Amino acid sequence: MFNVKISSAADKQLEKLDSLTRSRIIKTIEKIALDPFSYNHEKMEGCDGVVHRYRVGNYRIIADIHKKELLIIITKISNRKNVYR
Repeated sequence: MFNVKISSAADKQLEKLDSLTRSRIIKTIEKIALDPFSYNHEKMEGCDGVVHRYRVGNYRIIADIHKKELLIIITKISNRKNVYR
């Protein structure tokens, strides 16, 4: 099982969401913590390191995965229209 750390920016973005969307994203993060490579994800192009995006409805979770340390750092949570800016 991976340890999950959520950046302060991602935490603020998560707090702004409605309760239903927030709970869906939290459940997805819990699933990602079990095995980030088996859950539906895509590696992001043009990024240094191992950065993945996870889809939750119209929202995306951007995560930096450190396999050796068993650590996932959630850097961004946002609507798909705004997340890649």
